[in-house]
Amino acid sequence: MPTLSATVTYASAYMYHGFIFNSGNVLQPDISIAWKGFYAGVWANWDFMDDNGTQNNDFEEWDYYAGYGHTFADVPALGALSLEATYTYYDYPSFSDLDTQEISLAATLDDLFLQPSLTVAWDFENDMFWASIGGSHSVALSAISEKLSLDMEGALYWANTKYNDYNYDVAKNALTAIQFTAGLNYAVCDYCSFGPFVICAWALDHDLREVWKDDAMNSAFNVLWGFALNAEF
Repeated sequence: MPTLSATVTYASAYMYHGFIFNSGNVLQPDISIAWKGFYAGVWANWDFMDDNGTQNNDFEEWDYYAGYGHTFADVPALGALSLEATYTYYDYPSFSDLDTQEISLAATLDDLFLQPSLTVAWDFENDMFWASIGGSHSVALSAISEKLSLDMEGALYWANTKYNDYNYDVAKNALTAIQFTAGLNYAVCDYCSFGPFVICAWALDHDLREVWKDDAMNSAFNVLWGFALNAEF
């Protein structure tokens, strides 16, 4: 049977690859359906405050995505290897000229400590590339509750000249940011979990760091917090 997943996230800001694009409160729902490796879904961003000069109390972004993933259970010397390909259409209702499309490929070594992963993405409408190397780990906090866990993940981001010029007015290939996420996850029932999280990010490249520092919504070190409600059926 297909699996239906839904997440509703409330966050103190809208951060993407470490950079804050909206420093006001946001609500981000995500709903997807998966079947035999295939999946499709919709993610959206509701803007409560007009901090970025786009719009207020409205959906400022819709992301429509679809893809396929498969896990090879026993790759020699690697163990379980998960591969995933995703197509995403980025829709900005009030600024249709910003609409774009992206293809991404991701690989994760599921059996290794920190589950190392590599993602490469291509915005083929604007010929922009970005890549990330990441990892994640979950710790059961059974001493407190059998239903509670601490989930952690980190990512190091790189982007090409066109991406950095488009987003930051810095025309160079560069390591852009390093980002860490930590959150508590409490299993309310077999199908639902809830918990708070915090995200921290640092600008890495010197020129990009100066752009972050000069931006009213950012600094060289960005932090946001929020809560996430997850359900899966």
